[in-house]
Amino acid sequence: MKFAALRFSAPMIGALAFAAMFASSALAQESELPEGPGKALLVEACTQCHAEGLITAQTRTSEEWADIVSRMVGFGATIGEKQQAEILTYLKTNLNKAGVAKAQMPAASPSKTAQTHR
Repeated sequence: MKFAALRFSAPMIGALAFAAMFASSALAQESELPEGPGKALLVEACTQCHAEGLITAQTRTSEEWADIVSRMVGFGATIGEKQQAEILTYLKTNLNKAGVAKAQMPAASPSKTAQTHR
């Protein structure tokens, strides 16, 4: 009987040790989310189920972010209306598809602009 218990507990102890190492290294990583009002609330509410990388890998329109937050509340996210608004403002400001597209577009140089209008 003792041998069976040992056979079962050894893999469990190993798995728990691995999980503890992984969790501590994940906590040591820096946040991928941009700084700004609402970031702490977003981290608190959303990273209970999702990794930050899942959030930062996405750029959405304001309407898409509103739909996603609404769906997450439907799935059980425990955030009130005021908190939803704060999270949405953060997402729209920092991870909005239109804002990212504008930030990534190169500025036209005066010589190129002059050449295209000839």
